[in-house]
Order: sequence, then structure tokens, then C-alpha cells
Amino acid sequence: MLQLILSILLAACLSVLFLRIVREDNASGKIRNARIGAGLALVGVAVLLLALQTAAHQLLSVNFPFLVPHLPAAYFLKYLQHGLTALIAAVVLWKAGTWPAGDAKLFILSALAIPVIIPDAAHFPGILFLALLVNIFIPAGFVFLLESANTVKTRLIGESRGETARAVALGAGELVRSLAAASGKPGKLASFLLLTAIFGAVRFLKESYAGSLHINETLFFAFMMLAWPALSSLLKTGGNLALGTAGVCAVLCSLHPLGREILVSAAFGLTRSLPFIALNKAIRGLMGQDASRTIPLDALSQGVILTENYFKKIKTAAPDFFSDNFSSIYPDGLTARQAEQLKIIISRSDAPGLDLSIITTRTGQPFAGWIAAGTLLTLALHGKTLTILWKSILRLLNA
Repeated sequence: MLQLILSILLAACLSVLFLRIVREDNASGKIRNARIGAGLALVGVAVLLLALQTAAHQLLSVNFPFLVPHLPAAYFLKYLQHGLTALIAAVVLWKAGTWPAGDAKLFILSALAIPVIIPDAAHFPGILFLALLVNIFIPAGFVFLLESANTVKTRLIGESRGETARAVALGAGELVRSLAAASGKPGKLASFLLLTAIFGAVRFLKESYAGSLHINETLFFAFMMLAWPALSSLLKTGGNLALGTAGVCAVLCSLHPLGREILVSAAFGLTRSLPFIALNKAIRGLMGQDASRTIPLDALSQGVILTENYFKKIKTAAPDFFSDNFSSIYPDGLTARQAEQLKIIISRSDAPGLDLSIITTRTGQPFAGWIAAGTLLTLALHGKTLTILWKSILRLLNA
């Protein structure tokens, strides 16, 4: 009963808090630490009251008739593990530049609140943080792709036939140039092959050892969204070696029946790696990582997020300056010192050869609304991923 009362009160308070956070994020692009702190305080009080009730029952054999049943002690250990994994996931995504610190903090708040609010809290799923990530990013990425496709369609319909044909020709030329550029960067090709091989290996293990291994491909897909930035960065160097190793392994596998079965599973991995790349691209676009704008020198200040290409330009033009001032690049933008030092070197009369005065930056899109929507979706599905909705729709269609 106490858990039910607290879950209702906590849900009501956090609903008001989340509405304010989403409104402020849409208006200013910032999430105030005070809002996150207030939410964490509410969750902390709720967990403390539940822990005191459990301790009173187990240590003092005290029961409050109108507040029973109490949560088992194992719940709090599981809750602690869940909180730590959610914290690690949020920090990993922040370090990878997927979202800024404010969104990471909001995700942690959501992850800590759900096990208290969720029905049958004592048995919340152990991989709840991954389910929350799936329910946040997949709808957001899907809507972004739809909006992007609709924008392209609107532009094409609004143009004349000649302009449309010209746009299609330019798009085809850009695709060819992208493929040519990828062929000159073996690290990217090696990353894609590795991703395909990983998904293929998971499918092979799932089918070959179905009795002993219980693999949820959807949750593994979500896990890869966390781990992929670190894995792909390992292949930025040594791409040729990685491609050569992959080719030798493929030839050796083709000589044995089991190896050929593995190759078939690896080919199946394409059905996972291609959507993975598309979703990853959509998330980058949703968070503003692929969109850039130019700002004047006087607008360069703390918190400005420079594009990767501009960082490369600084490193090429002034390697010593780059190593002295940009050894640590923060996902949330420049520090005050970095901004001032960059202004100085750009303004110098003996500035480096490359033109650093054209400052390209990127701005993240408001994302608090998607975190709030993913939280509601996770609560509605009792800690499961939205794929359960798709399975239910398929069952209805088959019936």
C-alpha cells in the first residue's frame, strides 16, 4: 500500500516537473540542474520511506496494517544495480557526444523513478535501463526519418521537372562521391563489416544454442547503441589491417560447413546493421550533430559546440595549439578558457595558413520531450520495450 501511495504521489509530482523541464528545454535548449535536483530529491525520499518500511518489518518485526505489503530487501539491491547501470549508460552516451549533460541527467532521473512508480515494483525488469533507451531513441529516430523524408518529398514536389531531375542527378552524384570517399577510408568499411559480423554472430548463437542461450536481439541492438561509439573509434586506425583480416577469415570459413553457416549468419547481419546505421544517423541528425552553422568571432564563447571538421582544421593548422588547449573536448561545448584561447589565435596577424575565421558549430535539438515520452511509454508497457506493441499488432493481424 505504501508503494502504491508513493508511486501515485511521485508520478504526479514528476509529471509537473517534467512538463516544466520540457517547456524550458524547447524554449532555451537548457535543462536546469535545480529541476533535476528536485526530481532526484523526490525519488530519494520515496526510496528512503520504502527502505524504512522494509527495515522496520525485517529488523523490528513492526507492521503497519494500512501500509502492507512491504518490498523485499532484494528489491533495493536490484535498484542499486539498476541505478549504477543507468548512470554508466548515461555517461557513456554523454562522452560519445550523443546527448548533452542535461539530457543525460534527465535520463538518470527517469531511470531511477520508474522502478518506484512501475506496477509490481518488486519485480521490475533487470534490464529496465535498456528498455528505457529503446523506448526513447527508436520513436525519436523513426519520427526524425519520417520528417526528413517528408521534407525531401515536399522539396521535390515543389520544384519543376527539370529542377527535380537536376536534384536527383546531384543526389546520385553525391552518393557516388560518398562511396568513393568510404572506399578511401578503410576504417569506416571495417567498422561496417564488424557491425554486420557482430549481429550475424548473435543470430548464429541464438539459433545454434537456443536451449542454453536466451538472447533478446532487441535489447542487444540497444546495447550496441551504447557500445558502438567506442568500438568504431578503435577502427579509425588500422582499417586496412582489419579489412584484410576480415577477408582472410571469410575465405577460411568458406572451406568448412560450419564456417559457411557462420557466413550465412553474417550475411543475415546486414538486416540488422543497415537499420542500425540508419537509426544511428537519425539520432545524430535529431541531436543536431550533422547540421552546422557559421558564427562570427564575437559569438565564440563558453558552451559553443564546434563541429568535428572545424576541430580537424584547428589540428591541421596549429597542432601545438590544439594539443595544448584541446586535449579534452567536452560534449557540452567549449570551456571559457578554450573559447578565449581560440579567439586569440584566430585574431592573430600571423594566424595559421588555414582559414579558422569561418567558425562552424552545431546546436543540439531539444530532446527532453522524447525522454519524457520514452518514460511514459516504459511505464505503460511495465518496463518492456515497444517491440511488444509490434508483436501484439502482428498477432492481431494473424488472428
